[in-house]
Amino acid sequence: MVPQAMSKIGFIVIMVAYVLSPVAHGLTVGANNNVSLNPTAAFPNGQVNTILGFAYLANGFTLAANTTTCTYNAFFPVSSAINLNGGVLSLLEDLKLAQPIRFTGSGTILANTHTLEFGPTATEFVMSFSFNFDAANLLFDTDARIYGVLQFTDNCKISGPGRKLTLSEGSSLIVRPNSQLILEDITINNVGRTNIRCLMDSGSLVLRNVVFGCSANYTFSRGSILFDKDVVFTGTTTFAYTTGVGSTINSLSTLMFDHDTTFSYAPRRANSNLLFMTDQTSNLYLSGCTLFSTNTGLQLQTGTLLLDDQVTMTSTGRNSGEALLLNSSLITKVKGGATVYMYGQVKYQ
Repeated sequence: MVPQAMSKIGFIVIMVAYVLSPVAHGLTVGANNNVSLNPTAAFPNGQVNTILGFAYLANGFTLAANTTTCTYNAFFPVSSAINLNGGVLSLLEDLKLAQPIRFTGSGTILANTHTLEFGPTATEFVMSFSFNFDAANLLFDTDARIYGVLQFTDNCKISGPGRKLTLSEGSSLIVRPNSQLILEDITINNVGRTNIRCLMDSGSLVLRNVVFGCSANYTFSRGSILFDKDVVFTGTTTFAYTTGVGSTINSLSTLMFDHDTTFSYAPRRANSNLLFMTDQTSNLYLSGCTLFSTNTGLQLQTGTLLLDDQVTMTSTGRNSGEALLLNSSLITKVKGGATVYMYGQVKYQ
């Protein structure tokens, strides 16, 4: 009888330990029926960590390790520090972020097409390490500065109607293979080198109503770009198009290179037709800038070319087969007072 009693006691102890163990069951913060103001929440390595309903995390939260997961299914903004420690945060609701907001560790947010909204006071997006977003929409309701490396998987978007987003030194927006990043209704400042890029040719950018404020020469070497609506490059720098994949100026859209910029067409593959214009409402607008092509050549056709102020066209092609060619299907409009300088193999056919 004693061994049997001891066995029952041992079984009860084991069951109690299982029920109370945060490792087995994780941690739930908040509830669906009342508001709770929570201190900094620390989520353990468990199967079901949850931020629920009316949880108000004014002091942020932390995941224990890179094997920790947490589901966000709440309504109130989160502020202060968020440390994923390499773990994964999965969104079942939009996540509103308030100032101050700081991501102090790397990690992944599986957004499931939900939005991370940076509210009017969230002026800095600080990350210590690389951060991954999967199927995420980032909405900026204020001008903001990014510190860190943001990687995007699946279909993602960054938008901010009328807002400016500045990339600090060392920051990057990176599109992972077989993924797309839409930049929409926003000005991106401090663009340069390769700080907005695709890792592979299967990645793509969509620029929709975007201003690229370039502070250094910018190279796009992998993937493709769809220029949609109005896209403007500004600065005193060069946009070097070196990818071997074609890009498109959409219908009813304008790609503009503003004063003192240079568009250098230098694809890594010998193909002169990698800038495609959908129809005559696809506009390439050169205003006081330089259009340059290497001996690969560049053919512009189908769309509309607008020339304004002082425009320079230069080709290093050695013969007509390597020329910067304005095809007869291209509508060319020279605005009043504009001057166009042509050097090298620049031809109209």
